[in-house]
Amino acid sequence: MIAQLVRTLAQEVETLNDKVADVDRLIEARFRTHELAEIVASMPGIDPLLGAGFIAAVGNDLADSSSPDGLAAFAGLAPVPHDFGRRNGNLYRPRHCHRGLQRVFSMSALTSVRCDPNSRAFYDRKRAEGKRHTQAVIALARRRLNIPWALILGGRLHEVAPPRPPVRFRIEIQATSLLPSRQTADMSTDVSGMIECRPLARIWGEDDEDAVWHAAIDLFLLNTGNAYDALACLFGVRNSFGFRPLTEDRGLPADASTGLRGAFNAWGLPQDAHGTTWITWAELAAANWDETDRSGTRSRSTVAGTGTHWAPVWDVMRTLGEVHGPEHVRLVVWFD
Repeated sequence: MIAQLVRTLAQEVETLNDKVADVDRLIEARFRTHELAEIVASMPGIDPLLGAGFIAAVGNDLADSSSPDGLAAFAGLAPVPHDFGRRNGNLYRPRHCHRGLQRVFSMSALTSVRCDPNSRAFYDRKRAEGKRHTQAVIALARRRLNIPWALILGGRLHEVAPPRPPVRFRIEIQATSLLPSRQTADMSTDVSGMIECRPLARIWGEDDEDAVWHAAIDLFLLNTGNAYDALACLFGVRNSFGFRPLTEDRGLPADASTGLRGAFNAWGLPQDAHGTTWITWAELAAANWDETDRSGTRSRSTVAGTGTHWAPVWDVMRTLGEVHGPEHVRLVVWFD
């Protein structure tokens, strides 16, 4: 009797598995006919079932999310603001989020670690920083969420570029220094950030309670390069070139917008980001772009001017500065 019962249960499980497989095939076939299927499926780690889950959650045009940060909060991958009255900058883990969308990016992040060298490199870097496996996967999922956003808005497929080789550099500290010595290290540096503006400051004055900063646009959507000579001359990061940086280590602005704080905190703890600083359009416009590095062979203009990857950033800041005033537009950046 027991053998017969086991055989019956096994047959029922096989029948259920067959039905699940049939449903999966129907979902995959329906996904293939969607206008965004090719774009979504071009991402490493996204199979047809996860792709269908993504489209079911966000729709056809991302109209319900104003930015990648909003989509990350919707998926439960970033803190959300909890402001009231004049108190702002309060963030907490979202209690309500789209579990299906969260599963899409968590599962695809796990898969991409095995099949995508760039995802693997990012995961390994987070683990080397002391992150637990779950923390590293969440950080990777949040980072990857920016990709379909940009692809769908741009109407293009994802192209897997080979990971940048680590850059070797040496930091030497005098024996008399009070700081601990550091050995040669291998790591790469990525820049993140956001443009902010303060619309009402020009009208009511900077001291007015309504003259607060607002997140304008994520740097990810504008700047597609992170050449180290540009980071050196602008922000003093990787400055082996001997540039005099325009801004360096100012930290996160105390009056940063809620959107900016959400993006910054999405990276994890404060120590996860370094070199955090900011600069206004007024300062950028007044800078000497002909100034060179130590060797005299590179100028600010040639490494970070209007003919480089930074041109779209300057165009947006210039336009916002013309509307709201150059001192009320700023770029905030941090590095990992």
